[in-house]
Amino acid sequence: VRNLGGKIIIVTNRQAPLGEPTVKNLEKVGIPFDVCLLREGVYKEDRSKAARRTDIEKGAVKNLPLGKRLLPLEILMLAGDQTHDLYEDETFDQVKARYGKDLIVIPNPMYGDWTGATFEGPAGPARSRPAAADESPDGPDPDPPAARTGSSSRSPASRAAITWQEAMDKVGQTVTVEAQIVNVYDPAARGSSGPVKLNTDRDWATSLTIVLFNKDGQFGDPARFDGKTIRATGKVSVYRDATQLTVFGPDTIEIVD
Repeated sequence: VRNLGGKIIIVTNRQAPLGEPTVKNLEKVGIPFDVCLLREGVYKEDRSKAARRTDIEKGAVKNLPLGKRLLPLEILMLAGDQTHDLYEDETFDQVKARYGKDLIVIPNPMYGDWTGATFEGPAGPARSRPAAADESPDGPDPDPPAARTGSSSRSPASRAAITWQEAMDKVGQTVTVEAQIVNVYDPAARGSSGPVKLNTDRDWATSLTIVLFNKDGQFGDPARFDGKTIRATGKVSVYRDATQLTVFGPDTIEIVD
């Protein structure tokens, strides 16, 4: 691409706090790029990435690093791990002939918007993956750790804890987080379904959400966590651009204050 005079632009929904680590990670693994556009500033609400793609084509990109300038560019290829990385208003049937040509899917084992499927849960028979609640601020991990590994044998108290801010940079890792819960979203209390969300900050989009799949009330009344400092062990993942810690079971979360 560069030999032919083209540009490689990373368009990511990571926001300002993760900007520098994102650039460092790209450079560390040797992925070449000319500009990395975060979802910040005028693009803060651009979850579909459509506004940034439009501005790339117009040569009107905002938030460029100091000294960077982009002339109008024709987008020749899009690559990503979710459909909104590749197209916006079209249906799959309308664009499927372009797959493998100018639309490139990157398999991602960590997260994604997938169709419903079944899995063998720790309690026995296969069942449907839980759906996200309509009013939920973010969705559940499509393959929650409890379904893959069962309960952890180590209690939260036996592990060294980190802050939720530190956990944001540990996607894919199992960690213990100690944090104060500022809000509890319990869909069951509203007559809905989906996982319980324990928010560590009022701005859930840029902070860590602790996710509990409270099947049959195994975690008790989630309201008891509200305003409390808790210690929870789970796996850090990203779902719909939000970072979350999905706990393994009731023995891996406790109130410490």
